Amino acid sequence: MDEKIIKKREILNGLLQGALAQISSVDGHSEVSEYLSHNEFEVALNALERHGSNASVNMEYWRNLKKAAELMELSVHYPALLIGRIVHRIWVFRASGVHSAWVDDLTLPIVAYAAFLEFSDGELVRINPSELKMWPDRYSGLNLELESSSPSALRLSYSKDQCIDAVPLEEVLPFLPFSILRIDESDPVGDGLVSQYALTTSNGQRIVFRHIMPPTTLGIEVTQEHSIVASENEFA
Repeated sequence: MDEKIIKKREILNGLLQGALAQISSVDGHSEVSEYLSHNEFEVALNALERHGSNASVNMEYWRNLKKAAELMELSVHYPALLIGRIVHRIWVFRASGVHSAWVDDLTLPIVAYAAFLEFSDGELVRINPSELKMWPDRYSGLNLELESSSPSALRLSYSKDQCIDAVPLEEVLPFLPFSILRIDESDPVGDGLVSQYALTTSNGQRIVFRHIMPPTTLGIEVTQEHSIVASENEFA
């Protein structure tokens, strides 16, 4: 076997075993251990993501998973790793609105196709509404994905001469920059998936990103929860 492949497997196993050690008392521990014994690293990663969301794990757990995902060339990101980071800009592929036939209690005032958090170090994380096939002979579930992105993702090309650029989210411009104090995941859609992320910022805003109808549409809402005065050095 190629030495590079052997080395890659060793690193992947070490990263995922490191995460596995933090859920030793969780029912899924033996399941993940079995996957790793057969070098089923992507399946083990998915299981660790699922179990980690319901267990008491630290930041190193999620760092290990992110490093493993990057090694497997997967673009996933994890909410826990965004807490405490400084957002420099939010970009969106903005939509004109939702047809009245799709408007319901979950519809939010800002409508987009995707959003991007641009951090002070230049990293881009995409918030992407997606559909996940969960049940045979039934509709797909509405999901929200966090993905590491490159700057090229801020432009969509439809043809050689036609493209669309992401634009800054105007509603948050007065509050930038800010750090993320917390991220709450929830499922207002009710499909058993994460269909909403709510960010609480150091400047007192609550920014909600929600998968709304029609499918693969992103709803956004920015509200002022309370006033928080950042220290002078926070964004230096």
